[in-house]
Amino acid sequence: MSDYPQADNALIARLQWIMERHYTGYRNRVDRDTLTTHVMGSTNDSNDRKVRDAIAELPIVWDNGYFLPASRAEARAFQATMTSRMASISKRLRVLDDYLRGLGEHAEQPNLLEYR
Repeated sequence: MSDYPQADNALIARLQWIMERHYTGYRNRVDRDTLTTHVMGSTNDSNDRKVRDAIAELPIVWDNGYFLPASRAEARAFQATMTSRMASISKRLRVLDDYLRGLGEHAEQPNLLEYR
């Protein structure tokens, strides 16, 4: 079973099969609505969630569309983007942690209505 609750093994296998045959390489990338329709037959919130969960289980990358990398260079470009994003998220979390430490343990949240 998948680590993602909406993606079962059959869906993951179907998505992989479709990606390998139709959407390998940057030139063959696809938007998520089209991919969801191709995999599920229709696009709605439930099907979109299932496909996103299945995507997370496969080496599918995103660069103005989803595709299986056809080369190491395509995969490395995605890795560089994700590494940069992780660094940015880590910095934001450190800023928030510093802010929370400054509030102290029992900081009170002011009530918006107190400022009339």
